[in-house]
Amino acid sequence: DTNLSNVLKQRKSSFNVSEIKKILTQLNQVFHIMNVNNIIHRDLKLDNILVKYTNSNKTEFDVKLGDFGVSTINDSLFAQTQIGTVLTMAPEILRGEIYTKTADLWSLGVIIYQMHFNQYPFIANTQIQLLNLIEKIKPRFTPKDSKLADLLKKMLKPNQQERINWENYFQHPFFND
Repeated sequence: DTNLSNVLKQRKSSFNVSEIKKILTQLNQVFHIMNVNNIIHRDLKLDNILVKYTNSNKTEFDVKLGDFGVSTINDSLFAQTQIGTVLTMAPEILRGEIYTKTADLWSLGVIIYQMHFNQYPFIANTQIQLLNLIEKIKPRFTPKDSKLADLLKKMLKPNQQERINWENYFQHPFFND
């Protein structure tokens, strides 16, 4: 059918909190499988979230995660290849550092931000500019939902050691109310 990037463009408005929760709840099934099997997607972005409409007026849809072309199974839990889409890429990948599966949580945080605010949290023309923005400027986000705000703050931590891990992501109050 289409992808989440196109849906967002066609709507001309962002997703509300309940829509974001519905989308993430569907995606969390695959994220859980990836986490258990130490799979790092490495290119999470709106374009890779596939949408299948479930009604004729295109207001309801199911989502699936696509394009595992650059994903890796990481038995050592660490990776170093710089792969992915720059604006959704975790800072540790931009720096060329060793990274873990929490890099996907950064990218997912960027996606959630895009779904809620209809823009990227950090926009730059080069990787160096982007990294400087990420390290120096905290994204200004004031989601109306305090649980969503808390989740985003925990996902968009430039230091991967401070970032939420997958287990805590799945247990986050945003999903459990």
